[in-house]
Amino acid sequence: MMMKGLFLVLLCPALSFIQPTPKAIKLYQKAQKELQNNKPDKAIEYLQSAIDLDPAYKDAHLALYTIYLAKNEIDPALKHIGLAANAGDRDQARLFFNGGKIAFQYGKYTESKQFLNSYLKLNSKDTLTRSTAIHIQESNDYALSHIKDVKPFAPVFLKSINTSMPEYLPSIDASGHHLVFTRRIQGQEDLFIANGEDTTWNSIVPWPQNTLENEGAHVISADGKTIVFTRCDGKDGMGSCDLYISEFKNTSWTKPVNIGAPVNSTYWESQPSLSANGRTLYFVSNRPGGKGGYDIWISFKTGKTWSRPMNAGNTINSSWDELSPYIHPDGSHLYFRSNGWPGFGSFDLFVSIKNELNHLEKPINLGFPINDYKDQGAMTVDLTGSRAYLTIQSVDNNNALVSSDIVSFNLYKEVSSSPCIFIQGKIKDVGTESPIPGAKIVFSSELHPNRNDSITSDQEGEYLIVLPRQDKVQLYCVAESFNFYSDRILIDSVSNSRIHYDIGLSRVTDAPAMNLAKPIVLKNVLYEYASATLLKESFTELDKLIEYLNANPLIKMDIMGHTDNTGNAMTNLTLSKQRAKSVYDYFLSKNINQARMTYQGFGDTKPIMANDSEINKSLNRRVEIKLSK
Repeated sequence: MMMKGLFLVLLCPALSFIQPTPKAIKLYQKAQKELQNNKPDKAIEYLQSAIDLDPAYKDAHLALYTIYLAKNEIDPALKHIGLAANAGDRDQARLFFNGGKIAFQYGKYTESKQFLNSYLKLNSKDTLTRSTAIHIQESNDYALSHIKDVKPFAPVFLKSINTSMPEYLPSIDASGHHLVFTRRIQGQEDLFIANGEDTTWNSIVPWPQNTLENEGAHVISADGKTIVFTRCDGKDGMGSCDLYISEFKNTSWTKPVNIGAPVNSTYWESQPSLSANGRTLYFVSNRPGGKGGYDIWISFKTGKTWSRPMNAGNTINSSWDELSPYIHPDGSHLYFRSNGWPGFGSFDLFVSIKNELNHLEKPINLGFPINDYKDQGAMTVDLTGSRAYLTIQSVDNNNALVSSDIVSFNLYKEVSSSPCIFIQGKIKDVGTESPIPGAKIVFSSELHPNRNDSITSDQEGEYLIVLPRQDKVQLYCVAESFNFYSDRILIDSVSNSRIHYDIGLSRVTDAPAMNLAKPIVLKNVLYEYASATLLKESFTELDKLIEYLNANPLIKMDIMGHTDNTGNAMTNLTLSKQRAKSVYDYFLSKNINQARMTYQGFGDTKPIMANDSEINKSLNRRVEIKLSK
């Protein structure tokens, strides 16, 4: 019945300058009756007979165009709208434009160019339609010049997730074991959580905070403990659609709350994506101040407060629509959909990569056949940087969703993100084994001195952070009333994508520093060979320690230098003292009061490992500190 209604609407007679013959009109009328009886094939016969009698019968051509389009037979549909346009009356510009637009929607790029060239030659005064035609022509040119550059694309249908109902909008946590997606059941959108990995997903359950309202576009945080999602027309909403947040606490998800202003507004906010540390939010809105209809916006979190959103800018947003942002855990690759940048269809998938100045650069089209003439759905990419989860969808001529499923596939190298690893653990009091909430853990890259990230342990003392795989990382942890903690992790030597790293902090005591049993090894303080000259990698740790001392002005510190047993014992003693003094002098230069510090050297007299290998010797060459009140 839906097809029948469509025919009746579009077959209303249009004005023609050339009056068809009476016999052709009778055949046209018979075709209309056949359509009323839902017999399109019989109607085609009558309309073709009418055209055989009168080849310029415009309304008959338009009727055939409508029928063939409804039957998804695009070539004859384009043929007949072209013949109708060539009738040359006042509808000519509109028909050429519609033909070009429909041809583009079905990937008929050459035919689309021909229609739109004919339209543009008519110099229509409709500026909006003209600008749309020029925009489609840019995509036609792009598609024709890139269609033969076929990219690898082997999608795998996620059988355990996909059903006869639409599934879309996948998001995945850092572990890669929890996939959240939206399923539409009789018009109702709900979130579902699948456990497993890659193509093997099981235990698919509805999210417990689903309501009778729609829970739509969403993102799950890297640690799997936060879900930000879209709810429209909510009782506590600020606009047509708002962003809400729920957190996993004490084994259950909290009741969602509206994120509120300034992220939400009286306009439309949806399609969120969180950075790996949970402090940067990307989302889509049609609020004022944008570049086009729907733009990507960015907000930053300080404490519990989100900043006023900033537009992602001209390198991302066009005068058209940008949707479904996904910021990869590497923090450098932003994937999104757009119908504004040249591509193969209405909405194509793109990636924008941050440069050395941390600015997003011009988007890269993911290429054919990842992108084709159909609308491409939302995509997410896992921690490896190459495994993607994509919504494959189909819409009808009225842009209504017909079907939607989720697939996985491997991205090719040029558009893959950087492989990442996540470090997860718990911060504990070594004396009581109780968790320490609110401890600050800082990770600094040795390969990229300006790249650092931090996270705070939650109520259970737990933390999770995502870092680039090919890196050497300095780790620091501080908490009020506890000793400074540091370590060094060689991520590129880890075989899998997960490091479990618990941290034990000891409380600062009132005992003199030299009476404390266990010192703190500054594992990231390094020297030139056989020298007391600090390597540049050392300054990050020393600066973090200075921050700690400034935040704890009553803390005192003793600095101790050690060497291995290579060479002369007296020379080693002198070198160890010089190295301890180099740290002391650095702190003095940063305005740490000398009354709070002492230093001395022990040479090779206090090894922590047997000096029987180069690795063990490197561990004995160290600087330690003891802290006290």
